[in-house]
Amino acid sequence: MREETEALCDAFTDAERACFDDWCRLLDRRPRGHPDEVVASQAALHAAAIRLREWCLADPAAAEAERQELMDRQAAGEAAWRAAARVRQPAADRTRARFAWNGARWAIICQRDALTCGLGWPHRGERVTVTTTRTRDGAKVPYTGAGIYLHSSDVHNVGHAVWMPVLGADHHKAAVSVRWLNPGDDRTRLRGPADPAGGIAMRLPDAPDRPLPVPLDRWPGYSAYDDDRDDDDPPATRPAPAPELFAAAEVPAPQPARQARAARGQRERPAKQAAGSDQAELTLF
Repeated sequence: MREETEALCDAFTDAERACFDDWCRLLDRRPRGHPDEVVASQAALHAAAIRLREWCLADPAAAEAERQELMDRQAAGEAAWRAAARVRQPAADRTRARFAWNGARWAIICQRDALTCGLGWPHRGERVTVTTTRTRDGAKVPYTGAGIYLHSSDVHNVGHAVWMPVLGADHHKAAVSVRWLNPGDDRTRLRGPADPAGGIAMRLPDAPDRPLPVPLDRWPGYSAYDDDRDDDDPPATRPAPAPELFAAAEVPAPQPARQARAARGQRERPAKQAAGSDQAELTLF
């Protein structure tokens, strides 16, 4: 990742954290909120998002490549951590490795979220324009109106909640769900990651014609990151070494099968002994 990108992502994350208490004060502790006051509470976050967007949209291909790189690093790190957790090692080492990976993973997730906003996705408390449906005379009709982005609703970042003040001052009751749709979808529930060829009926007011970036999974799969991949696989799809992702998580060498089973806490029961002898249960350590 470019140094400028990393610095702007960190500034975005710091602003998001700094504005969170005001967000909770205005929405979580009140049944009703004033739209202008809610938006104003996230002014520092919006300013950080503008700086990040100016940088990312100056070269969107490079920013998207950095976002995909972070996705690969998270998946590869998860695979490395799971491999390390399966081998025998002292409990203190396992704890240090887990804490180190949790910290590294959270940093990756924050940078990915920041880059997604830098590429044009709305941040918490930002004004958006949403096309949805409203019920009139017993029938649902299309409706396009102003809203305030609240949050993502699932691990695939496919569904998103938007408060539509025109529907009411209670942000719970007046929230609509806006979903990423596959091409030609009839708005049925999408399961799994977003199709890059799809889209969503939500836009930023200052860029109504610019499609939003494809949402990425919060917890990407790691099945593609194994030790059986061909040597000629593209470098971007291969896992990075564990120390690059979490330096404190020293991955021990694989242990014999019996010790590996013991490390997972499994027990083995030997076959019955000869007739007349006592039954015994052997616990491997």
